[in-house]
Amino acid sequence: MKIFPAFPAEDDWNRIYELSSFSKIYELLDDLKEQNQPINDGLEVLDSFELLGWLQHFDHKLSDTARSYIFMMFYYEQGIPDQRGYISPGKNGESIQYLPDFEEKHFLIKGWFDFFSDTTYYKLFTTWDLLGHILNIKYQLGIPEEKVDFSKVTKTLRTKDSSHQQIVYKEIPTIAESTCFKESKLIRNNITHNYLPNVPGTVAHRRTNNKDVRGIVVAYGPNRYINSSEIISNIKENLELLRQALKCLLS
Repeated sequence: MKIFPAFPAEDDWNRIYELSSFSKIYELLDDLKEQNQPINDGLEVLDSFELLGWLQHFDHKLSDTARSYIFMMFYYEQGIPDQRGYISPGKNGESIQYLPDFEEKHFLIKGWFDFFSDTTYYKLFTTWDLLGHILNIKYQLGIPEEKVDFSKVTKTLRTKDSSHQQIVYKEIPTIAESTCFKESKLIRNNITHNYLPNVPGTVAHRRTNNKDVRGIVVAYGPNRYINSSEIISNIKENLELLRQALKCLLS
């Protein structure tokens, strides 16, 4: 079977990019860079240079995210009939049949879609963590650089909420607590560490207890499958949250 990926044409790149949130996000990023140009003396200059450095890293990771996103959308548009992750019984009498609406070509398409959607999640959450560094410097949160990530920053902003009136102290934690962000974080975590949520299959969950250190099987059956349309919807909404977060920094 062919395993080499098809490559988006220039028209595909431009069309997918223009239909996404990336151009709006980049406009806000450019405004942030302009707003934080070093213009004062003393420590403020050092803070500005440090902040601009993190903004540049953010720019690089955002570009990586955009590239992965365009490839992901390119394969999604080729058609992935995975609304039904499985049926039971199967069409040929199997006890269970996964991806029953697939033809042979769809497995290759979905394989590349999964690769680029996984990569999009990885790059996107790296971008969120870089935003955490930007927030840490801009609002002088005092978190050691090696311990900064977006979750730690939002928790710190939440503790300072009552003593600050700026919109960022209220809105950024709200974004992190949104249903979409939590779902995105769970999907990314499962892709990295657990059963793949975008691959249908049978799973067994084992839990240990005090009486039996070997554990006991408490669940066995098809996993909760997240189809390609759900992945696309979640990532698009997450990008919109990223746009909202950058907009808060300019308020």
